[in-house]
Amino acid sequence: MANDLERMCKLLADGDAELQIAVARVLRELKPKDAAVHKALAGALKSENEMVRLYSLEALAGIDLDAALPLAVPLLGADERTRARASQILIEAGPRSAKVLRD
Repeated sequence: MANDLERMCKLLADGDAELQIAVARVLRELKPKDAAVHKALAGALKSENEMVRLYSLEALAGIDLDAALPLAVPLLGADERTRARASQILIEAGPRSAKVLRD
């Protein structure tokens, strides 16, 4: 499985947008607790493609909400759909997001 996760991380960085979205969706379902996966998804948040950013954010929040919170804050200045989802994730986290928003 580790080899498969490594390959998925590479696809997140180098694949076309449709492939990156598919990988993010699969990772959200698998919920791997691997630091390399977290790093790859965080990197995908910088994609020029709105849908790649959106699905990567979804995957991060689905895998580890607390780790996704600080990554959601900068997305409040992103495109409308990504901004709306980042806001929703922060709201759903309730008091856990307060510290992240203060920092």
